[in-house]
Parts: sequence; structure tokens; C-alpha cells
Amino acid sequence: MSSQKGTGGTQSTLLSFFGKPASSSTGAGPSSSSPAASRSRPPLKTPTTARATTSASASAGSSTSKGTGGSKGKETPATSEGDVLTLDDSDAEGEEKEDDKVKVPSKRSAPTSKPKAQVKKEDADAAEQIAGDSDEDEDEEQVARRKRPSLGRGVKARGSMVVDSEDSDAASSTPPKPKASTGGKAAGKKGGAKGKVKGKGKSKGDDDDFSGASSGSDDDSAGYSDASASSASTAVSVASSSSSTGRAPAKKAKAAPAAKAKSAAKQTTFGGFGGIARPGFKSTGSGSGSIKTSAELAREAKKDKQSNEEVFSFLVDPKDADGNRPGEPGYDPRTLYIPKSAWATFTPFERQFWEIKQNHYDTVLFFQKGKFFELYEEDAAIGHREFDLKLTDRVKMKMVGVPESSFDMWASKFLSQGYKVGRVDQCETALGAEIRNKDDKKAGGKGKAKGGAGKQANGKEIVRRELKSVLTTGTIVDGTMLTDDMSSHCVAIKEDTPSPTSPPSFGICVLDASTAEFSLSSFTDDACRTQLETLVRQLKPKELIHQKGNLSVSTIRLLRNCLGLECQWTALKEGKEFLTAENAREEVVKLFKESKSTGEADMEVEGENEGEGEATVPESIRKMYDKPVAMSALGGMVWYLRQLNLDADLVTARNFNIYDPLSKSDGTLHLDGQTLAHIEVLQNSQGGTEGTLIQLLSRCVTPFGKRLFKVWLCAPLRDVKAINDRLDAVEDLLGNATFATSFDVMGKGLPDLERMLSRIHGKTCRKADFNKVIESFESIDASLKTLADIAEDFKSTGIRRLISSAPDLADLLEEIKELYDGEELLPVPGKDDEFDRVAQNVVDVEDSLEEALAAARKSLKCPDIEFKDIGTKDIKQLEVPAGVKVPNNWTKISGTQKVNRYYTPETTRLISDLKEARERKQMVVNDFQFKLYGEFDKHYSTWMAVIRVVAQLDCLLSLSKSSAALGEPCVRPEIIESDTAIVEFEELRHPCVLNTSSDFIPNDVALGGDDAKNLMLLTGPNMAGKSTLLRMTCTAVIMAQLGCFVPAAKARIAPIDAIYSRMGANDFIFANASTFKVEMDDCNKILTKATPRSLVILDELGRGTSTYDGMAIAYAVLHRLATHTGCIGFFATHFTLLTEDYAYHPESVPLPLACEWPSLTSCWVSLSRIRLANMQTSFSDSDDGHDVVFLYKLIDGSAPKSYGPHVAAMAGLPSELVDRAIGISKTFEETSRARELKMRANESLPLAQQADAAFLLKLARLSVAEGNTAQLLRTLATVRKGVEAVKANKAVPASV
Repeated sequence: MSSQKGTGGTQSTLLSFFGKPASSSTGAGPSSSSPAASRSRPPLKTPTTARATTSASASAGSSTSKGTGGSKGKETPATSEGDVLTLDDSDAEGEEKEDDKVKVPSKRSAPTSKPKAQVKKEDADAAEQIAGDSDEDEDEEQVARRKRPSLGRGVKARGSMVVDSEDSDAASSTPPKPKASTGGKAAGKKGGAKGKVKGKGKSKGDDDDFSGASSGSDDDSAGYSDASASSASTAVSVASSSSSTGRAPAKKAKAAPAAKAKSAAKQTTFGGFGGIARPGFKSTGSGSGSIKTSAELAREAKKDKQSNEEVFSFLVDPKDADGNRPGEPGYDPRTLYIPKSAWATFTPFERQFWEIKQNHYDTVLFFQKGKFFELYEEDAAIGHREFDLKLTDRVKMKMVGVPESSFDMWASKFLSQGYKVGRVDQCETALGAEIRNKDDKKAGGKGKAKGGAGKQANGKEIVRRELKSVLTTGTIVDGTMLTDDMSSHCVAIKEDTPSPTSPPSFGICVLDASTAEFSLSSFTDDACRTQLETLVRQLKPKELIHQKGNLSVSTIRLLRNCLGLECQWTALKEGKEFLTAENAREEVVKLFKESKSTGEADMEVEGENEGEGEATVPESIRKMYDKPVAMSALGGMVWYLRQLNLDADLVTARNFNIYDPLSKSDGTLHLDGQTLAHIEVLQNSQGGTEGTLIQLLSRCVTPFGKRLFKVWLCAPLRDVKAINDRLDAVEDLLGNATFATSFDVMGKGLPDLERMLSRIHGKTCRKADFNKVIESFESIDASLKTLADIAEDFKSTGIRRLISSAPDLADLLEEIKELYDGEELLPVPGKDDEFDRVAQNVVDVEDSLEEALAAARKSLKCPDIEFKDIGTKDIKQLEVPAGVKVPNNWTKISGTQKVNRYYTPETTRLISDLKEARERKQMVVNDFQFKLYGEFDKHYSTWMAVIRVVAQLDCLLSLSKSSAALGEPCVRPEIIESDTAIVEFEELRHPCVLNTSSDFIPNDVALGGDDAKNLMLLTGPNMAGKSTLLRMTCTAVIMAQLGCFVPAAKARIAPIDAIYSRMGANDFIFANASTFKVEMDDCNKILTKATPRSLVILDELGRGTSTYDGMAIAYAVLHRLATHTGCIGFFATHFTLLTEDYAYHPESVPLPLACEWPSLTSCWVSLSRIRLANMQTSFSDSDDGHDVVFLYKLIDGSAPKSYGPHVAAMAGLPSELVDRAIGISKTFEETSRARELKMRANESLPLAQQADAAFLLKLARLSVAEGNTAQLLRTLATVRKGVEAVKANKAVPASV
């Protein structure tokens, strides 16, 4: 920051983005000021001669010339755009202030302190400092008028020039005191002549972002100059009155060459490029003797604004690269058309910006400018509109800025609002650019910068910037920007539906960008898109990529309903962007070949005999070569990642897997999307996690363990041996707390290693994170040995085998650590010749500086002289006690009351050499860091193997912790082998409500097997607990097959192959489907896919339509499940007539209440397969009202009533209305029952038996070879039992 002195002490200009609005008392905003307000400001001292001397460096975006030209006056804050916040402050030592004051040759004395109003005004405009940081084209006279704090300063050293605003911060310094010696005058003449030459080269203005072709130091050395320039700057000065006084200078400087002033005055074009006139800044008449009114300033501001708008006319009517306007067919919001005529008017930085922006028009681009990231034009407007960032008109471009250190925070904010975020990094400092140009010259050629950075302008080259990456909600690669430890998925989908009647086929590519994990899938789905829905509900993707016009209406409707509004959709053009299977294969092979040739991935690959290209492709991708839709989905993902500059970083990590949404191929329990939603496995009905199964069971301590546990939960085991092995491990862990304690100590201190490995592969890992990765693997290696010793006492061998499968990391870690030295990842001395050479150069220059220091002490006979660093810019200043007289050719840089700080001609040269040496050293260190990351990445598979072992241990411990937290009763489930499904629980409780309810009523549940019924026909009133019983049973089954204990006194299970559910009453507005249509879709899926080993739950099927239609459908579905499917499950209903119908079915239990055919009761007991049950309820009818008490106990029999009106009374409906409803209900019940009895009086065979007989006859007409033999025999046995039972009690025709 630049220090300013007033009567109250030194004032420091704070560079900040954020400032309060200008105080209303000042009467003017940043772009205008009243004469009164202007007069209140201190006079502006303008060292004209010094400015002209160093015009080559100062005009390129710098607002003042410090040290270099030896400016004499105090720096005064700008009165318009450049206003900055000033606060009373002191030097770092608490006592710094200007020791030498420069006299102002003015007709009236200048105020020595700032009025409070001015301080407030500067406070209001503090955010404007970004405009000063990146103002490329200010000419010298505008600098003199505005006097903005210098964020970018020119450097003149050994005939070279570098300009770049982003790396230069205003340094706290005091202009050197003028010297009256003859030697100084002579030097001034010499410097004046030199200044003429420089002024000519800059006569057309300049950008603040480019470096000259000649060698020199970067802007870090601002304030340094050669001896002649220093002498000239100390010999001459021109002082003008403040802009607030509007008076001309009292006198001219002695040695002010007219040519230099003329050269500076000619800088009137915008940046000197394209000849476009630069909009003038507001002037209060400094040096002209005139004062403009607020109205005049307002008119000028309006004219400037119109000029700015005219410059970028292509933004008024934007078009995409193909010339399409927004809203027209084929419009591509990602591109922007910029006419050729506009390119000719751009400054080098504007050209650099628009070359990137034209291909990412829908992306908010963060351009790095030194220590800040800046947003321009529409991006700036978005930042201002969404987050109230201070908006600044930066000459021709609107701009907002944020500090570099807060990029992650602001990027997350923009991403959360649905914007894409692009990061454009500055790849080099201005000094680095000069060094590159110098090296290119020596090599006989010119370097070509990337990303539009190599554009030449008047012999200068702009500092190189590159689009590092584009982040979207689904492709966030930095784990620090994610809100939790769970995966953030981006999904590419390709559909193939040849005809409207054919089943759809899907190719899926799933990406977790934070871990660089790809999952490929290809499947043929049903009409309901069950597998696709399951995939979406399991993954909850943040971003969806699809081919434009490819997805069918049904698929789009399903995705819209399941994904929600927060998911970002991206449509790609067919063939060109969303690649075909053939093109995708070629691109993937090309990527891996390039990766191998550049040494990015030096891993073993399979299939070396398949050719050099194919051998580099991972096996998981090669397995998909015969799945064109999956390969096309991969091609769409690869092309999209290439646009985001992420393809090489992510794809070449080789982390590819095969994904099966329903886990059909790996022997796991199938939980489709509807089941996950109905049972609330991953999220509840409100979209949160409270009361869900994952919240109950996931107690992992590592981030990668949490992600793996979610995968386990969505796909529980089905193999009996695998389940029992996992239960054995959990039981061992429950009995040994030492193992859990030791693991938690290690696991809680681990970072997200899986994500960090991805960043190391992409060479974007921070040094501190890399050190933490090494430390973490060392901790894991030591802890696994300790855990292995503890596991020796376990009864089972599962955990011991798991730990022993982890690779030994000791030797590998030692090998990696030998490559670098210290936390800064420096090469080990003696092992890198290039580093040793540049490091020695730094030492040599530092030794020379020490010699110069010793010479200074000797010549001045003062041993107290020391080197003093002011920040990182003004280093190695000679700090001399205030009373010591120094030579005339020393340039004063800063000072306090006790000391002054100088540069000598010798130290100026050596400091420039030191900065260049340090820059070259840093380049070598950066290259070595990338090599180190590459060496580490060669063992990617080894690191991942260790991470997977730790993740599995974490999941097992999570199951043991959850089992211990269930309370009593809690039991290990007994897993048995069986051809059919069996579920038996005693005193079962719902695990997810144990923490919220202390008086939960347990129930016994038995389905399947020899002693229990396959289906339970469940009745009962609303709120009686039917749905809770259904969910509780499914949850217990999932827990048991997951390898967890269950909250029951006894549990016995034959593994279930799938759980299917139909619960709730939800419509599907995106698919134009009513509640009843959704019910029927789910019901059809269950009837089609359920097997004798499936668990099915149906809750109130048929309630979405009329009573009789609904009951008819419920009757038919229940009959099909009981007679044909043979699965186990629950059928909850309010249709009590179903219980009477199935009282006559051989697959049902007898109705314990009144029955129309009581003589049949005894014959059904041994044949029953459907259990009639209800949730017990107590009802009392008294004078005070109708009281219903829910006992939540499962008992046999059918509920006498649903007690709907009584539940309505509990909800607060008026008693008169409730009494009326009870009367109407009673009437309906009596009339309907009478009609039913009359109809059944003429039945010779119950309806259920008639349906079975009809099905059997239809099946018999077909060839048995073509039909289902097992189904035929099962139905035949059912009908035979029914007929024999009926014949025993009634006269039934023998033909039946």
C-alpha cells in the first residue's frame, strides 16, 4: 500500500474491494465531485519531469511512478474511480512518517491533513481499487489528474521494460528528497535524454498486462531504475496545484524537457491499439485552471458510458458462433459471435479475454490479475446482481473483483446459483514473461503463449493466462468446494428406442469428478424405466449431459420428476459433440496413448498383444466396446470434459468401473428407485435425511468410508456365506472396543485421500495437501500393523484377511520422500543439477548484495546500516539512520523518523538480478513439483488399494457401532438357505424411530416357510400403524442382509432377492400421470418382476379410483400374487370385503369373525397361505363421544371397521359433521353387505376358485413346453384343494 502523510501522522491506503457508499454529505459519487468537495481535498503534487523520465514504465497501467522517477509530492487518493479507503495508521515499526517534505510551489499553501469528509469519501470508494489494479491504458496526464494508488507499476532496468498490474501492489514508500547538487543536475540531463526515447515508444498508450521484448525484472522491482534515471529523478521536479484548486503551477521545473511533456500529452488513444479513442476520465481541471460543474461531469459520464457501449456493440444483439440469436432454433448459449471488425479495436488484454469468452459465453470467468480474480462485462453484472459485489466501470469494461484467496468461496456461491464457473489462471509473472522472452531470443525463436497470450502488440507480449478449468455443479474437482463428503455425480445418458413400442435401451456414463471415478452402464429397461429411475435415485446427479433430441418424452418426464430443479441439464449436438460409439473409442484410445507417451500414467495394462493403442485402454472400457449406447455416452462425457479442460486430468486416472443399477450380476439384494424412496433408505419424503436408514447406520469416520457405505446400503448382500462372513466380522468388532478405538484415532485424522489422489494425478494438488497425503499414508501403514495384531484374537478370519490384503507402504513411502526435501517440496541438494545451478545463482547474488552492504557501511562509516524488506516487492532497501548523509546518487525509497531507506545504483542492479534468479529458481521448483507428483501417481493403484481397505474397515466398524446403538432387544440374524423367501421376526421394532420414541410397540412378523403364510392381508384404521409395520419389516431385512444386527428378540431370514413396494398416493405431473396411473405402473412392475424369493409390500392399492373399481383391481392383484407369483409380502387395504372373499381361498387363513360359510372354517386351516391380520384398535362409544385408541399391535383377523369418521374427529372436525358421517357410513355398510350376500347366495364356486380354474384351463390349452410348468402345477394344486374343500360342504358339479 502507499503511505500518505498528514498532520496526524502517516496514512495507509488500504486496498480493498468492499467500501461503503459515498456519504451523502459529500454531495458527489465516485464519478463526479462538487467544487466545494474538490476544494476540501489536499493539493495534488505532480512530479512532471520525473513522470516523463519514466514514462515507459509508468504509462502501462500504473497510476503513479514511485521511486523510479523520484516523484516529489505526497500521493493523494483519486477523486473519482480510483478513490480508496484511507485510515490513520503508522509504519510497521509504529513510528514511520516522512522525514523530508517537498515544498509545493503554489500560490496558496496546501492543507497538510485530510478533511474527514475526504476520508469518508475514500472509504466509500475503496472497492474501486480493482479498477486501478487492471486499468491498462491510462496515459500520463490522466495519471497526474487522477493520482490513483499504484497497483501496477512499470519497471525500467538495463534498457528493458515489463508491465503487469496484477503482480504489483502499492508499496509503502516516500518519494526521494530532491538534491541540489551539481552532479544531480548533470545526471538529470542525461536521464532527460533517455526519457525522450522511452516516451516515443509509449506515445500511443499501453496495456498494463504485457511485457517488453527486452530483458529485465518484473513489476516486483517497481521503484528501481538505473543510475542515470535515479539521478535525473532526484534532480528535477514539477509541482502542480491540486485538482481541487484548479490552479496552474506557480513555476516550471528547471530541467523539464519540452519534448518529454509533449510526448506524455500525446497519449490520447485507448491503449494505443486499433486507434480507438479511449473514453476520457473526468477532470476537475488540474493544471488547466478550470473547474467543471457536476452537471458537466454528469454529461461527460453519460457520454463515456455511451462510448463504452458502442465499443462492444456485439453484446447488444448477441449471437452464437453460427449466427443464431437467443430463442431461435439451434441457438448455442455456450458461444458468442464477435465480428472481425471488433477484434481490430481490442487491446491485448481485451483480445485475450474475448478469445476465451467467445467459447464460454455461458460461463462466469474469473480472470486472475495478480492477487485478485476479476469478472468482466456480463459476468461482472451477475456478480453485482447476485451477490452485491461492487461494480466498477473499468474504462471499456464493467468489472468486479475478489481476492485470490477467496476464489473457492466465491466459486461455490456462483455454482450454488446454477452458474458455470471458469478459472483463468495467470501462468507467469511479468518477470517470468521477460525471462521467457529472453530465453526464446537466445534460442533463436519466440515463445508462443497459450490462450491468446502470445499476441504481439508494438513489440510487446501480454502476460500469459490460460483457462485452467470450468467448474459446474457436477464437475467440481476440488473437494474443498463441496459441501459434504458424499459423491457429486455428473451423468451422461444416451437412449436407443427404435420404435415407440420397443423397450428402451440406455447407455450411462457416471462421473464423480472429485475422485476421477467413472462408471459405465448399459441396460435394456422396461416401459416404466425402472432401472433408470433406480440409478437416478441412487446417485442423485448434480448435472445431466444428453444428446440434443435423443431422449424420449417418457424418459424426460421421469428425469424431470426424479432430478428436481437443482440439477443442471446440458444438451450436446449429435455426432460433433455427443460422439458416436466409433468416434468415442478413437478419442479414448488417443487420450490414453498421449497420456502414456507423456508419462502421465505409467501403469501396467492388460492386453499388450491387442495393439499399442488398445492396450492402453482400461479393461472396463474395452468390455463396453460391444455396447454402442454406453460408448456413445462415454464419448459425450469425454467431449464435455474437454471443453472444461478436465479430460486429461480425469480420464487418464484410469479409474473406470462397470455399474449395474439393480446389481443383477453381482448377487445382491435389488432395491429399485421406488423402494429406496418408499422405505426412506437415503432420504425422507421431505428430501432430508432425518429418520432415514443411512442416517441411522452410517457412522463412518473417513470421507471415503462414508461413500462406500452408501454403496453397500443400496446393494445389500444376497449370498448366505457372504452375509454370515460379514456378520462374523461385525460380531468380533462388537466384542473388542480396542480395535474401534485405534481405528478411530487414525481415521478421524485422515483427509479425503481418494479426492487428493485425483488432484495429485491432475497436478493441481497444493504442497501442504501433498505433505498431508504422505503423512496420512504413513499413519495408515503404522495403524494397519497395530490393527492386524489386535485382529489376531478375533474368532473369524475376515478382518485379518482384509488387513493383510493391503500393500506394505513403508518402502514406497521412503522412496518418495527421498525425492524431495522439506515442506516446500524442494529437490534434494545434489540430486537435481538444474536446481543446484539456479540455487547457486541466488546465493551468488545474495553474496554480492552482502558485499555491497559492507561497502556501504565502510563508505558511510556507519555499522548500523542494514537491509530492510518492505513486503515482497521493495526488498533489500539500505536502512540508514536519519542523521547519516548519503551520496547524491542514492535514491530514497521510504523512511521513518529514525531511519531512511535507499537504493544505490549497485544494489538496484543486484536486486534486479536477485529477483530474476529467484524467479528462475521458482520455475525449476515448479517443474520439479510436477515431476514429483508424476512419480507419486505411478503407484496410483497401490494407494487406492490401501484406501479401499481402510474404507471397508470403516464400514464394518460402522455396522458394529450401529448394532451396539440399537439397544435391547438386539440380535444377530440367522441367515439360512432356502429356495423360497422366509422372514421371521419376534418383537421387531422400527430402528429409525427408536431414538425418538421410548414406548414403541414391538410386533412379531412371520412370512414364508412351512409354518407361516406367504402373504399377509392387513387391515385396520388410519393411523393404526400399517405402513409403519410394512416399512419396519423391509428395513429389518435390509439391515440383516447388510450384515448388521436387527432390533428384535429373534430374527431368521432366507435371503431375499428383491424388495418391491407400492406405497403412498403421489401423482406424476411431468408424465401426465394421475395418482391411479402411477399406482398401476408400480403394480405392473411388481407383477412382472417379482419371484418366489421377493418381498412385496402393497399399501392401499386401488384407492386412487372409485370404490368398486379399486376393490376389483386389488382383488385381482392379490389373487395373482398369492396363486401365481408365490412371493411373500404385505397387502394393506381398507377394502374389508377382500377379507371375506379370500376366506374361501385355499391360500388364506379362515376369518375368525362372522363368516357367511362358517362350515368351511375347519377345512381351510391346513391349507391356508394368506394370513388375515389387522392392527388392534380399542373403540368405546359413550355419551361424551366416540373414542378410538390405537394399540399398534398386530393380531389375527380382519378389522371390523376403518373408523374413518373417528379419525376425522381426532383431527378436529366438528362433532355434528362427524356424527352425520358415522350415520351415512353405517347405511352404506348395511346396504352393500346385503347386496353382497344376495349375490353370493347363487354362487356354486367362490370367485377366487373360478379365476384359478379359468387360468388353469387357459394354461392347459397351450403346450406345456411353451408354458410355465411350475406355475401350471402350482395353480392345479390350488384349484384341486379348493374344489375338494367346496365339494365336502356343498354340492359341486363333478365336471369342475
